[in-house]
Amino acid sequence: MVAKVFQISKKIKEKRTRNGLVFLSNEQFNFITPNVTDDNIDLFFAPEDKEEFILIEKHWTMAHIMFHAGVFDSVSNARKNGWDKPIQPGFSLFEGVGKRNKQISILTLPTQKPHDPIEGVNKIIKICIASWALMAAALIGLLIFEYCF
Repeated sequence: MVAKVFQISKKIKEKRTRNGLVFLSNEQFNFITPNVTDDNIDLFFAPEDKEEFILIEKHWTMAHIMFHAGVFDSVSNARKNGWDKPIQPGFSLFEGVGKRNKQISILTLPTQKPHDPIEGVNKIIKICIASWALMAAALIGLLIFEYCF
């Protein structure tokens, strides 16, 4: 795997906004979250030798992606044009975006929370209480039925 993974620096952002330069050499843009592994990249993208990937930052929305892909000249313009949406987890592919028919691929993997044993105990307690309440309601219903008939 020879794919290059990098983060967009402020210097590149300023250069793009002033001169309107296209950030990547082709019309295909690949975005990934920092927790994506090389195996995930090979599986979802099948990268070629010089393919580049842009790391998605935590605060980004789809408007940021459209801006960094060069579809809009600013994030606010992307927001005004309806791209102010959260980035959906999983793999997304947008083809024919913008005047130049750009292809935008996005792979976001959810961050895994560490296992909290207290949370598991709380779930078990809630299940036990719910099942006890259900059994009590059934018993009361049975007693009422027996009493009435």
